[in-house]
Amino acid sequence: MGKTLYVGNISAEAIENDIKNSFSTIGEVESVKIITDAYTGQPKGFCFIEMESEEDAKKAIADLNGTTFMEKKIVVNEARPQKPRERAGSAGRSGTLNKTSRGFERTGDSGYRKERKDPGLEVKVYGNNIENALRDLKNKLQKEGLFKELKKRRYYEKPSVKEKNKRIEAIKKKIKASKFKR
Repeated sequence: MGKTLYVGNISAEAIENDIKNSFSTIGEVESVKIITDAYTGQPKGFCFIEMESEEDAKKAIADLNGTTFMEKKIVVNEARPQKPRERAGSAGRSGTLNKTSRGFERTGDSGYRKERKDPGLEVKVYGNNIENALRDLKNKLQKEGLFKELKKRRYYEKPSVKEKNKRIEAIKKKIKASKFKR
């Protein structure tokens, strides 16, 4: 058993000294770390306490688990090691996209494989630099032969407007032709 303890369901008003004083009645407390939200700075309602010895940690679990601290029933357990987490923004996917004879597949630590029929293009956007990211995407599409640059038009007409304009031009030509016949 380790000497680090997890204490859950602590009050939002609790400060490190309050928790340290409460646990120092059981044994010597090395450190107290209240976990806070990264964005708001508000406490998440749990903390980690490092005790001087494993015996003190066992005694604290036995004596303080389920007791009331600052009007809340606290939970005291042995702290488990933190699991490695994926980086933010990966949406639960890890690994790389590999081109194979069957198409594209994603492989990674989790063994997740999915066959893809269309080629995946990756464009990284750093900060608010979207213009550069779009330019990079355009260049990658051109290299893959998936993008043809269209001629820029000064304006766009709906097909119905085009037909109407063609009819008007045809009528004008008929009128001009009939004037010359007289």
